[in-house]
Amino acid sequence: MNNNVLFERSKKKIVIKIRNKKNEILIFDEAKWETQTLKKNCGKIKEFRFTKKKIGKELLSELLSYLKNKKYFWIQLDSHDVYSKIKNFKDFIINQKFEISNEYIKWKLDKDKINHKLLSLVSKKIKFDLAKKKDLKELQNFTEKFPQPGRFVLKKKFRKHGIKLYKSWVTNSLLEKNKLVFVYRKNNKIYTYQTIELDKKNKSFLLGLLRNSQEMNLIGTYTIFNSIRYFKKLKNIKVMYTKSSKFNTIINNLNKNIGMKIVGRGFNFEYFI
Repeated sequence: MNNNVLFERSKKKIVIKIRNKKNEILIFDEAKWETQTLKKNCGKIKEFRFTKKKIGKELLSELLSYLKNKKYFWIQLDSHDVYSKIKNFKDFIINQKFEISNEYIKWKLDKDKINHKLLSLVSKKIKFDLAKKKDLKELQNFTEKFPQPGRFVLKKKFRKHGIKLYKSWVTNSLLEKNKLVFVYRKNNKIYTYQTIELDKKNKSFLLGLLRNSQEMNLIGTYTIFNSIRYFKKLKNIKVMYTKSSKFNTIINNLNKNIGMKIVGRGFNFEYFI
């Protein structure tokens, strides 16, 4: 181990610091959901602060060397957890053998900004239902058949693991408190679903996983509009958030036209050990 580095470990949490430096630190922890779902050691870098590329490289090198000996499989890093003013930050992370899994946009929708005219254009004949526990197996099978889009299935080498994560996501959304799954069926066949999470403490509404069979025109649009209609009805929920890929121009234009505004942009990075 580098004598310039302080290494602290508590269970699965790791803190790595540069000696005598307050703002040079890397904090890593276990990614519990991913680890439990994949049955492989997975983790996330929760905070990464450095002022120079040399120091950032030093911190990452110490972490990755340790994790290789602990048989870790997959590490994630969100650019919003990185605090550094170095130029070409993205290229620096890629040069450390991380890969980009997604370039995302974060959206916010306030109730008074909803484009009601656009929302009213959706046919009322398209009716969604809240999924029930008895629908679980069907939703899991649907997810396996139509796992895209999403960063977890973007790369072929990770696709089978990504499908497991998305199946777990819809399962938790159906079974856990303050989570919902809207589903559209026709002739007893699922065509689309969307997961929703209610954060009552912060009075917010989170749009999650959207999967559709692409066998109906505009079904993705109908699904999002259905969720927004539901959001409108909730008296104690004031704001809605969602994320999209920078490259999903259809969804991004839809979000903009319905009244959402961009409140953040970022990158998801991943490292395979």
